[in-house]
Amino acid sequence: MLLTSRSTAGIVRNNAVSGAAWAIKLGAAMVKMGSIDALTGRQGEIKKNCRVVN
Repeated sequence: MLLTSRSTAGIVRNNAVSGAAWAIKLGAAMVKMGSIDALTGRQGEIKKNCRVVN
């Protein structure tokens, strides 16, 4: 799917060719994800199946 989509195919190919660039992007994404707080109480949601909207 990622390689067949016009909007993502170029990004995927560039990341495959340049491992260093991909590693920098991955590191930035991990730092960003680390700042996300868990939602609790009525704000949060427990998903029984991550692919399905509750």
